[in-house]
Amino acid sequence: MRNRIEEVLENRNSHIHLVGIEGTGLSAIARVLLKEGFTVSGSDKAVGERSRGLESLGAKVFHGHNAKNVKGADLVLISSAVPGDNPEVVEAKKNGIPVVKRDEFLGPLTSRKKVIAVAGAHGKTTTTAMISFILTRAGKDPSFIVGSTMADLGENAHAGAGDSFVIEADEYDGMFLGLEPQVAVVTNIEWDHVDCYPTPEAHRKAFVEFLGKVKPGGTAVIDTEDAGAKKAQAETSRDDIRWVEYGLEKGEWHAAGARSEANGASFLLVHPGGEQEVRLALTGMHNVSNAIAAMAAAFYGEGVPPEDSGRILADFHGTERRFQVKGEADGVIVVDDYAHHPTEIKATIRMARDRYPDRELWIVFQPHTFTRTKAMLDDFAGSFTRADHVFVTDIYPAREKDDLGVSSAQIVERSEHPDMVHSGDLESTFQAVIERIGPGSVLLTLGAGDGYKVGEMVLEALGRREQGGA
Repeated sequence: MRNRIEEVLENRNSHIHLVGIEGTGLSAIARVLLKEGFTVSGSDKAVGERSRGLESLGAKVFHGHNAKNVKGADLVLISSAVPGDNPEVVEAKKNGIPVVKRDEFLGPLTSRKKVIAVAGAHGKTTTTAMISFILTRAGKDPSFIVGSTMADLGENAHAGAGDSFVIEADEYDGMFLGLEPQVAVVTNIEWDHVDCYPTPEAHRKAFVEFLGKVKPGGTAVIDTEDAGAKKAQAETSRDDIRWVEYGLEKGEWHAAGARSEANGASFLLVHPGGEQEVRLALTGMHNVSNAIAAMAAAFYGEGVPPEDSGRILADFHGTERRFQVKGEADGVIVVDDYAHHPTEIKATIRMARDRYPDRELWIVFQPHTFTRTKAMLDDFAGSFTRADHVFVTDIYPAREKDDLGVSSAQIVERSEHPDMVHSGDLESTFQAVIERIGPGSVLLTLGAGDGYKVGEMVLEALGRREQGGA
């Protein structure tokens, strides 16, 4: 199949059709393909902002799935959520059109570039975005695929003329195993994607396999303070690549005197070549860690000196849905974050406390998938101790259909938080929040689904109230 994919990609007149094009992963790939000059079409059951952006670049996007949508396609790329009985998949196979997933496609797509791949349970989107931003501002014109739109560059993907291809290496469904990086970053390894990896060991072994894909003579940048990453490093047993260890306090690349405050974070980067003062616009110690990994990757991948990358990162303002301030109305600040794992939730709440130390912190958390919720019930229940008020919505099923007998109410039942409630669907949650929240508060919506809509509804309602409306 790889040979067939390579044949398609070698011909810029090829037509590539993407099933699930509205999704973060496929929309980014579509953007790269369009900029490379391919004919691109796609479909999704819900067409939104990403699809409209692709249409403006020349893609043809169909609302809904229909066999006729694949007419003329030379290859069909599908997301992991697309079932085998999808009419477009069935039609493509009937007509001999190759049907592939990202793990098969991304290797050939990136094969002519020097791949800098960022993997990890947490922090990979921000770290990938930081590397892409550093290389772009350093004049390297990299290609990149990031799992979220970057605030400063206004896009999540780019086809550059430079030597490097920076990519967020997602472990879901083994996507990252199709890559052959020159530089691989592993930010951390903590059990997730329970539907793909039934045990923590299975999850870690996928990362071991990923590290085994690093090209001989390449570099692996590993968080030496993360037990999972260190164990994967030990299990990889390779002496034909450079191992670079980093951390907040330990490693060849580490921080000294790191501080996270309301208006950002600062630290002294200690690295093999010396020391460098770094100031970030982002708050949070986890973002200090992300920045260290990004600076190391930019150095070993493209030779960008730490003094340059540190200066560039001072102007980096994050990505969409990563502690994204949505607005303020009637004295309430609304922030949204993609955090949907207990570790991410705790880190985001800590960041909110650093950023808004004098405000009451209200949380709307939407659990993501039944499998993750069931496997991590107790961890979720203990994740909100530093918040003042917590609303837990119904579970966002994503690609799952079986509820496994688990519900959001079980998180509340297991928690010792003094003010945590199961608030039901999004409309009910909005009503519960708007009845209680007042000036001087921060509302933080957390989750990988559509729970952010509650924050938007609250902003709209408070805006009307502020203007004297109903």
